[in-house]
Amino acid sequence: MQALPVGDNSRVFDTERLESGNEENLVTQLKQFLGKRLSVSVAAVLLVFSASVRAQTTDASGTTARAASEDATPVQMARFQEGVNYERLPVVVEVRDPSKIEVVEVFSYACIHCKTFEPAVEAWTVDIANDVDFYRMPATFNQTWTALAQGFYTAEALGVLDQVHEAMFRAIHDRGVNVADPELMAQLFQSAAGVSPSQFNQVFNSFSVRSRVQQADARGRVYRITGTPTMIVDGTYRVDARMAGNHGNMLEVVDFLVERQRSAGRTAAAAEPSAAGGEEGQ
Repeated sequence: MQALPVGDNSRVFDTERLESGNEENLVTQLKQFLGKRLSVSVAAVLLVFSASVRAQTTDASGTTARAASEDATPVQMARFQEGVNYERLPVVVEVRDPSKIEVVEVFSYACIHCKTFEPAVEAWTVDIANDVDFYRMPATFNQTWTALAQGFYTAEALGVLDQVHEAMFRAIHDRGVNVADPELMAQLFQSAAGVSPSQFNQVFNSFSVRSRVQQADARGRVYRITGTPTMIVDGTYRVDARMAGNHGNMLEVVDFLVERQRSAGRTAAAAEPSAAGGEEGQ
């Protein structure tokens, strides 16, 4: 084959079209660039060459995209950030069942936001995964809240929490009843769950109930609770409405953190020192 002389060196060859794989434009450019008319055989060679370049480029980009997709987990791609949407506790708190990922709702019957949040929490628990251990823990910021916490653990001990839980919220926020008064609380237990006042008073003032209130108070301090409702995930992360943006977003952040703990195998949490052990209520 006769050698092709190089034409005007001042002409610039468009490499972008080569990468794009437009073979006809490639041949046209080379004809203009070389200043010669190419034979059919040379054009065929060039077409094969450009197709090869395109295939290699596509394969490389496809491989990179697949690798990025495989490496990126849902946790990495999520929009929630530590220090922005949730906080890490300075000390990991011992969970009651190490075989599961613990989620604790810190609440109070005196908190109107907790009452508003309750339907969302109830709906969330319907489809809760088997590896998640969810329970509620009452806050004890003052004497009134402590008395209500005592009522919560009394209901648990008597096995009537399902009957009493919503009734406590309604009595306080819908009817303005001061159920922190043990006598009025006993009346509520009787009307909502059929518990006699004497039985209520016996359990309400028992050592076991008072001990659980003290444990909740100690745990709340380690959690560094400053308001309710607050969610604690696996004794490691704290989520509240201020950081999540609103109460509705709190459970989205909780789901994100549960998945994060699940994906990490909880090895990071297990390696940290723990504090405030002991069981809490469900």
